[in-house]
Amino acid sequence: MQARSVFAHAVVVGLAAAGVCLAQTNGCADLRGLVQSTYNFKPSRLNEAQKAQKASEMDRVWSLVQSRPAEMLPCLMAQMEEPGADRWFLFDAGALLIRLDRSARSRALLLRGCEEVDLDDVQLEDWMRRLTSLALEDLDISAAAARWMRYPRASFTIVQHAFTVNRAEGAFFLYGSMDEKYAAPALLKIAADPTQAERELALSLLSGLATPEADADFRSVNLSGLSPQAQNAARTALSGRTPIEPRNPPKLTRQEILAAFQPAAQMDFRAFLQLAAKDPDGERDVVAVLTPADLALVRRVRRAMAAACDPHLMDDYPYMSGILWTIQARRR
Repeated sequence: MQARSVFAHAVVVGLAAAGVCLAQTNGCADLRGLVQSTYNFKPSRLNEAQKAQKASEMDRVWSLVQSRPAEMLPCLMAQMEEPGADRWFLFDAGALLIRLDRSARSRALLLRGCEEVDLDDVQLEDWMRRLTSLALEDLDISAAAARWMRYPRASFTIVQHAFTVNRAEGAFFLYGSMDEKYAAPALLKIAADPTQAERELALSLLSGLATPEADADFRSVNLSGLSPQAQNAARTALSGRTPIEPRNPPKLTRQEILAAFQPAAQMDFRAFLQLAAKDPDGERDVVAVLTPADLALVRRVRRAMAAACDPHLMDDYPYMSGILWTIQARRR
């Protein structure tokens, strides 16, 4: 009897598991059908009425996934990973996916959508902010950033700041937010290629990274073919750096500086801005109390400034670079 009851239990469990698998299969089929019937268009080619209709259809896809995330997320990711996935679907679904899951797999799919979507179809500010957030999570966004460097309509307005982002500003946000180990070779590739229209911009950004590796890459660039003004600027870009003079004694303590820098590295600039208001030339205190062991934190704060896509923080980036090369000089 015991053996039969165990067998019966196994049958019940097996049937239940089969039911779950069947439900997931049917759910995936439902989602696939909805995706295929919805994502068959390019937003940039629709009129306003058509956009409204498609927005309603996309809402149904989102609602299905959000109503049963445990079941539908694996289905959504599997569809996004298909080689021939629709480019607009990849981008739109990326925004849904990342709301529900911040795994490495989801972030890779969000990046793929940014790399493949037609830039005519997106709101460029949204596209750029997705990328800078991924860059700050140490993903290599250089392939997508290179698209910005080539895109003929590389411009948008940040309404919050009444600020127009053109190619140079957008490139600063993208490459400045990257880990320098990704940004430097990506910028070098553009700067060293005489056929690249934006090589002067890439060279300028490369000089501003202020890491030993980026400086070596900068020195390796053959300047022939650049304008005389760009050649002159390049020849003095590194040699013209002026170290920041440490204040003796410093006004700020190491604890005060770290208390501002550590949240800033995570995109919380409130304490940093308060400290800057309190001590307008506080970079003199920073170089007085921080050491080469703190360089990683300084770089992280500088990357966060670029990732924020905030024109007001752009002004602080050169000061952070000055802090970097001043502290790095102590190693020599």
